[in-house]
Amino acid sequence: MIHQFRDNIISGKISATEIAQEYLEKAKKLNKKTNAFISFCDELALSAAMSIDQKVKAKKPLGKLAGVP
Repeated sequence: MIHQFRDNIISGKISATEIAQEYLEKAKKLNKKTNAFISFCDELALSAAMSIDQKVKAKKPLGKLAGVP
């Protein structure tokens, strides 16, 4: 499953930013029940995701875990 995130980002099926937003939303929703997180770093996560998306557009190499939430 992990390699699918990277493959889908590289192919353009989904962006790293979309994945980050989706998983932040899921984590926040689940956190209401579990209280597993002290805080969320939305800006940092989205900034990192946007950086990955820029690398994809520039056809620069990505790390093996690029885009994995």
